[in-house]
Amino acid sequence: MEEKRDWRNYCFRTENAVNGNAVSLLKSGGEAYCAMLEALRGARKYALLEFYAFSDDSAGRLFAEAMRAKAAEGVPVYLVYDSVGSIRTDRNFFLELAAAGVKTAEFMPISLWRPYRNWIKRDHRKLLCADGAAFVGGFNITSDDAPKSLGGRGWKDVLAALRGPAVR
Repeated sequence: MEEKRDWRNYCFRTENAVNGNAVSLLKSGGEAYCAMLEALRGARKYALLEFYAFSDDSAGRLFAEAMRAKAAEGVPVYLVYDSVGSIRTDRNFFLELAAAGVKTAEFMPISLWRPYRNWIKRDHRKLLCADGAAFVGGFNITSDDAPKSLGGRGWKDVLAALRGPAVR
C-alpha cells in the first residue's frame, strides 16, 4: 500500500513539468537508427550515448564514425557501454574512439578479483541525447538491432524520440 501512495504522489507532482515537448514512437530499426544518426550528426552542443551492447560491426562503425566526426568538430561526445553487453567488442574499438576525443566509460568492467554477484549488476540502458533530442528504447548498437537496409538483421523493437525543453 505504501508503494501505491508514493506512486500517486509522484504522478500528481506537476511543479517540475515542462511544456512544449514532443514524443514520437519509432517502431522500426530503420526509423530508429536514421533518427538517432541524424541527431548525432547534427549535434552542436553535446552528444551523450549509453548502450548495453555496442558492437564493432557495420552498425557500431556507423555510430563510431559519427561520434569521431563530432569530437573532431569540438562537440563533447560521451559514450557509456556495458562491459558484459559489449563483451564481444574488441577493446581497441573503444580505445580508438577515446583517442579520437570521445569520452568513453566501461560500466562495471569484469574482474576476476570481484565477487561474482557484482558481475550481474549491468547497465541495460539504451539511450542517446544530442542537443534538444533524446532517444530511449530497446535498440542496442549492433548489427542484430540494425535495419536490413544498413546491413543488419532487422530485429523488431521500439524507441521513443523526445524533443523539447524536457530533454535539456
